[in-house]
Amino acid sequence: MKNNRSRWYALLLVVLSIMTPSVAQNTKYVNLFIGTSGDNGQVAPGAAAPFGMVCVCPDNDPRSHAGYDYAVTKVSGISVNRLSGVGCSGGGGNLRIRPVAPSQELHIKKSREKATPGYYSTAFTNGIKTELTATNAMAVERYKFPRSLSAALWVDFASTFEDVATCHYKRISETCIEGYVQAKNVCGHGCYKLYFSLNTSQPFQLEEQKETTACLTFGKKVRSVEVRIGLSALSSELASWECARWEKMDFENVKSRTADQWENNCRLSTSKEARKMTGSFSILPCIVLT
Repeated sequence: MKNNRSRWYALLLVVLSIMTPSVAQNTKYVNLFIGTSGDNGQVAPGAAAPFGMVCVCPDNDPRSHAGYDYAVTKVSGISVNRLSGVGCSGGGGNLRIRPVAPSQELHIKKSREKATPGYYSTAFTNGIKTELTATNAMAVERYKFPRSLSAALWVDFASTFEDVATCHYKRISETCIEGYVQAKNVCGHGCYKLYFSLNTSQPFQLEEQKETTACLTFGKKVRSVEVRIGLSALSSELASWECARWEKMDFENVKSRTADQWENNCRLSTSKEARKMTGSFSILPCIVLT
């Protein structure tokens, strides 16, 4: 009885430590670009939360299995999800956004590329800048346009790393589009259905609208646009709720919250309390992080 009480007391101490915001100590040593070149790891430096369904990141052209290849500067767009190290293509590349027309090439300026746990940023050679962060089920994409370019986003609702079975999208308001995409899974085995709610910080005009693609234009005076894409495996309503639950948090607050999640996750994985209670480095973080 006494032994069990001690175990629960140790667990309580660990949980309380997780709930306290932390200054980055362990995560500052993380290099998210390791294993991102060619077929040497099949991972990506995208913005993601621990155990989340979002990993928002540029997709290179040509791409690796995870969509991103450090050695390639040409970009086909920014998509919201991917799987790492799976050995073959599939399972992601959905809802790809381009801040330039498909007829124009888009290249990363490698000297401006940065990635930390829960955050990615870069500048493109045409002067557009982008920053990415995420919650467990929402991608947050911020685009800043130079004065020489009009603010516009080309969205491919059928984009995927494998074949698309079907997709559907519908404009809900002047700042929201909802729908779903059904695509083949990893290595082409099986399918998954992903519902989404795409919300913009500025009202948009829907132009160049086709069955699976559309262009969102924001007017000549707009220089910055933030896009929030909520995801759900069940319904567009739940995807919309994911965006609504974080609407009072701005980009920086979402970024900081996710960074704290990663820091706490790393702290747990090396704590003596976690090892004593679980005998491993991985079970406890799965329990306490949501």
